[in-house]
Amino acid sequence: MFGMSERIASQSGDNGGYKNPALGWMIGFLFMVSFLGLFSVVPLRKIMIIDFKLTYPSGTATAHLINSFHTPEGAKLAKKQVQTLGKFFSFSFLWGFFQCSGFWFDMWGWHMDFA
Repeated sequence: MFGMSERIASQSGDNGGYKNPALGWMIGFLFMVSFLGLFSVVPLRKIMIIDFKLTYPSGTATAHLINSFHTPEGAKLAKKQVQTLGKFFSFSFLWGFFQCSGFWFDMWGWHMDFA
């Protein structure tokens, strides 16, 4: 929510599209988001408990998910997901490093503009 404030927008160079959230607005927003979460539990209950016949959804659903990784198809899918996550993490880390090193290059008189 603080990413919407005028102070953060001015730091990013954006002069429009910000909102200075007051305490009442933040409380209302948080209540709206929490009730949205409560209302999404009803369809999940139908899927997890009624359709899949899971007795205790959180523990049993977790066990069901872990067991699905131990099938040949599940193992391939899990391996692909972990590799993709590693690629994106590496790219994000390198991009952050180069942005930070641009700051140091500017200190030394070299100009690098990544923004």
